Amino acid sequence: MKSITKLLLLSTLLASTLSANDTLTQINFEQDSDGNLNPNILVPIYWNDSIYSAVGYTSSTTKEIEKVDGFTDSKNGMVATKDNLKINWLTYKFSNFSAGLQSKIINIDKNEFGYIHDSADLFGNGADYYIAFDNDVELDIMQTGLYLSAVNLRKK
Repeated sequence: MKSITKLLLLSTLLASTLSANDTLTQINFEQDSDGNLNPNILVPIYWNDSIYSAVGYTSSTTKEIEKVDGFTDSKNGMVATKDNLKINWLTYKFSNFSAGLQSKIINIDKNEFGYIHDSADLFGNGADYYIAFDNDVELDIMQTGLYLSAVNLRKK
């Protein structure tokens, strides 16, 4: 999905730049607690004063490391990445509202990993165990629908 997303964003940015001199492109980078930069991009294409299309992209990464409840010698780590591609196919602006057709493609990749030390002999055989675990989940979600919004994109 990432290569398709990059290609779509670059194509839309080029079309937006060529189609209008007054296109309001928003490119922001937010810094997370680990110092990583997460992009937040919106590229609209104005067809006239009332109708526009747009492509938006956001990405974020969350990391956590903690102990497993009930075990003194343990670690549980989690890394989750979320990519969100939003396509406003056609939006009509009127007064202080916008209405249109929108699709979202959301990709969530979550990896959880860690270990526990079984010194309490939970298995009852007198042995001392380290038990490792790893779980990887990937979700791809696509939503399409009509929307009504009080947010209004305006040309400068």
